[in-house]
Amino acid sequence: MKIKTSEEIYVAIKELISELKTCGESKLSAILQHRTFQVAWTTRGELFEELIKVLSDQNLLSIKIPSRINKQIKEIYVYLQLAINNANKEK
Repeated sequence: MKIKTSEEIYVAIKELISELKTCGESKLSAILQHRTFQVAWTTRGELFEELIKVLSDQNLLSIKIPSRINKQIKEIYVYLQLAINNANKEK
């Protein structure tokens, strides 16, 4: 899935959460579920920054995930970075 809008990021994250649960990564899926859909963020930018921290290479080094899921994570990460960079340019 090619993420083009902020609304699509939520669909992509839901898919990622499901995939992570399927491959046994319930801890990361629970963190993503909580941060994305249960925490009340002041701005979308705050959420995106937090998701970048969760999906950073540092946090993913300790788990083994299939390459298809790794690809999903990278696509989400790239979109989040671009969205934050674009928001910063508009300030």
